[in-house]
Amino acid sequence: MEHNVCISKNAMYNVGLTYYSTEMARNPYLDYTTLGIVIILTVVMLILLIGVYYQFTFMVSYLIKNAYIGLFISLFVIAGLYFLSPLGSLNMINIINPLTYRDPTMIITGTSSFPYSIGTIVLLIYNVLLFVLNRKVFNENYYE
Repeated sequence: MEHNVCISKNAMYNVGLTYYSTEMARNPYLDYTTLGIVIILTVVMLILLIGVYYQFTFMVSYLIKNAYIGLFISLFVIAGLYFLSPLGSLNMINIINPLTYRDPTMIITGTSSFPYSIGTIVLLIYNVLLFVLNRKVFNENYYE
């Protein structure tokens, strides 16, 4: 019995030598992409998500005027939103919750309920909105 060994080009699911050809399991409804593109898209979404965490924590800490209490409150709010937004949720209200997009690889591979483009837009809007709010609060309180 002879097996043809080929290198799988499907970097999202299988890397390396395999006995199965990628042509055998071709699905017209799936798009295959390279690992590099997946990593780039993941890093972009992670940067936007970290930006939301940072902007929110900065805003709460500055409004409270105590770094430790502000960090505790922001951690409590982020943990609450974390548990209110399960990754497999189909509730449309979760589309505006930034923690719905906390697992970028699940979103990129299409196993999440919401698409990558919506997640990127929502996280970008939160970053800009929180940045403007932080700037406004900081300018008003700093120059008084």
